[in-house]
Formats: sequence, C-alpha cells, structure tokens
Amino acid sequence: MTVGDWIQVASVVVGIGASVVALVIASRDRSASAKQDRLRLELDAALRLAANLAQGGTADNDNAAQLERKRMRAEALVLAGLLGRDRMPNYWVHKFEDDDKLQNLLADPATPQFRRDAIEASLAVNVIAADLRRAEGRRARKRKARSLN
Repeated sequence: MTVGDWIQVASVVVGIGASVVALVIASRDRSASAKQDRLRLELDAALRLAANLAQGGTADNDNAAQLERKRMRAEALVLAGLLGRDRMPNYWVHKFEDDDKLQNLLADPATPQFRRDAIEASLAVNVIAADLRRAEGRRARKRKARSLN
C-alpha cells in the first residue's frame, strides 16, 4: 500500500470515530433533555398546585362559589396526582387512596358512574407516572453502567 492509501484509511477511521463520538454525545443530550422536560412539567404542576392551594376557599355558599371550590379541589387533586407520592408525600397520605382501594371502588356497582370515571382516570395517571419513573430509572442505570465501563 502506498502512503496515499494509508492516509485514506486513516481518514476513514477518524471519520467513523468522530461519528461514534457524535452519536454518544447526542444520546446523552437527548437523555438530559428528556429529564429536563419532565422537571419543567413537574415544576409547572407544582406552581399551579401551590397557587391553587394558596388561594384558600371562600365562605360564600352560593352555587357559583360551590362550583368553584369543586373545580379547584379537582384541579388540586389532578396536579398532586401528576406530581406523585414522591414529591407530595404528606398531601398524598391525606388526599389519596391507594390503588387497591381505588380498584375496589371502581368494581363496586354502588359507586356512581361519574366517580368510577374519575377513579379510572386517576389509576391511569398512576400507571403512566410509574412507567415514566421506571423508564427514567432504567435510563439512569444504563448511563451509570456505560460510565463505569
């Protein structure tokens, strides 16, 4: 092989190495971006929940005030559900039932349909949040294992 051939081989090897490095960096950037997006979502939910709870209630008992209290209470529960037990442990203990009790209420024919619909939505939120946390944990373990190698 001539010197020119060796130069071409070396440039191909360098190009492949640079591509691999770029792929690794892009993968880490995507992981960091996904985590940052989740944190932004949680921060938004926490801010909205804090504002909701800080507003307190109203002593008025007219129909509009009662509807507003129900709306705010429902919004607070949804936001706390999104944040999860890890972020809101005390609130969770006082406001939420565990999934087994919710499943029993869902199966109970005496539970009104609107309540069963809300329970089913709450259970879906719990499953999705758990799936996200598991996926995040797997990605973190993979990153750690790669960094150890």
